[in-house]
Amino acid sequence: MKKSAKGTNISPPLRPASSAPWLSKTTPPRLEIVDLGLIDPDPLHVRKAIQDEALKGLVNAVRKLGLIHPIVVRPTGSHRYQVIAGERRRQAALQAGETTVPVIVRTCSDEEALEVRVFENIGLGVRSALEPREMANAVQAIATRFASAEEAAQYFGRAPTWLAQATAAANLSEKVSAL
Repeated sequence: MKKSAKGTNISPPLRPASSAPWLSKTTPPRLEIVDLGLIDPDPLHVRKAIQDEALKGLVNAVRKLGLIHPIVVRPTGSHRYQVIAGERRRQAALQAGETTVPVIVRTCSDEEALEVRVFENIGLGVRSALEPREMANAVQAIATRFASAEEAAQYFGRAPTWLAQATAAANLSEKVSAL
């Protein structure tokens, strides 16, 4: 491995996309904390528009907890980076006033970046959604910390009606949930 100007390790270039390099243990990604101003969106990103309204909950979470999942980036030269996966997180961090964010740095081609984006966004092997009752129980556990439903809903950056709907499954009997 070579050293960059900042003294951090630089991984060697990855193999062609057909060999699924992001799964390789021989070319590990690097976790870094990077100035948000050095991260550019990818002009070829498949998601062309992100509505501010759709980011409201994520912005709220970033303000309260910071960025939970790192943004996946690739180096573009001159100590700048380009988003591979996490453009919504990047925009939310900007709106939340963050100045630095955790990133996973991957050296990859345009083709590899597209493959990573697709797998990240369709969630193959990446995410598994909670069952509705599990999510309702989790939201309810957080909501009980607050004096009122309005305060809890505000914490989530949502309306009180959302909170009532989000926690409704937690109050269902096991028999009803099984239907």
